[in-house]
Amino acid sequence: MARMHTRRRGSSGSLRPRRSGTPAWVSLSGAEVTEKVLEMARKGMPASRIGATLRDEHAVPDIREVTGKALGMILTEAGALPKVPDDVASLIRKAVRITDHLSGNPKDIHNRRNLHLCEAKIRRLVRYYNKHGGTNLPPEFNYSLEESRLLIE
Repeated sequence: MARMHTRRRGSSGSLRPRRSGTPAWVSLSGAEVTEKVLEMARKGMPASRIGATLRDEHAVPDIREVTGKALGMILTEAGALPKVPDDVASLIRKAVRITDHLSGNPKDIHNRRNLHLCEAKIRRLVRYYNKHGGTNLPPEFNYSLEESRLLIE
């Protein structure tokens, strides 16, 4: 598959082999993992950081293998899903940083193009989420930098 904003191809990745159950060396049960997930979500951690923390600090290789549910499903059932999905939120933060940089450096044409590409990715993701649903993103959400800045902060 080609990269999004270039004509080059990306390197392919391999998939982890699926296991049939919880590995024997995992010390936490499914209920304990669910509790840790909800505790980290209450602290305001994004889903990507929750998964990395469970992997690195608590030796849980895959939340789905231990609990039987995906991380997003656990957050949805508990009502702890964030207003904006993590990928959109991180792209909005990046666009805000680039805009702040451009306000002090107006002739930086390379970062101006970077801002255009970042905003294109945001619009593409918002269009995908509006079409497929499954998030707390309002269906009438349209990206504008000022409104998104308030939504993220």
